[in-house]
Amino acid sequence: MGRSADGGGSRQRLSDANPSPHPAVWQYTSEIGHRLQRQGSLSLSQDCIFCRIASKRSRAYIVDESENFICFFPEKPDLYGHTLIASKKHYKDIRDAPPELGSELFKAAQKLFNRYSDRLGATGFNLLSANGKAAEQSIDHLHFHFFPRFSNDGLTTWPQLPPFEPNLNALFRLVNAGENDES
Repeated sequence: MGRSADGGGSRQRLSDANPSPHPAVWQYTSEIGHRLQRQGSLSLSQDCIFCRIASKRSRAYIVDESENFICFFPEKPDLYGHTLIASKKHYKDIRDAPPELGSELFKAAQKLFNRYSDRLGATGFNLLSANGKAAEQSIDHLHFHFFPRFSNDGLTTWPQLPPFEPNLNALFRLVNAGENDES
């Protein structure tokens, strides 16, 4: 796609360039974020842009939020409706996050899809995540890219992979070495 995995072409701060369309709402939500942080309700990294958005210390177009996730538009979306679903607490990636968040993530994706289906005409979606530098994760904060899809949109989000001829027997033995076979 030519852009970094956080949806932008640069490392510029996501929200500072876009003033809030509603300054009064920004002031109110900023005060709530600071109060939650002081109370210890939010586990934040001071230099993480997603933590600043979650605590309402940086501006963003927030589409939805739940107890543990915040959904907002990236500063430079890759396509129409591109939305980030980020954890409110700072987890580096899936490997660092509690598994219980998975259920709430599914609910957030389903809620976004239902809204985008009703209001934008989306007929499907992709939910993408990069975990670690080898996977091209650009922001060390648990987040997912929600791409609403439309009939005949012409997008190909499956990566172009090189040809690969695996020895599945050897691979299976390697990944299951020392595991109890309960099947």
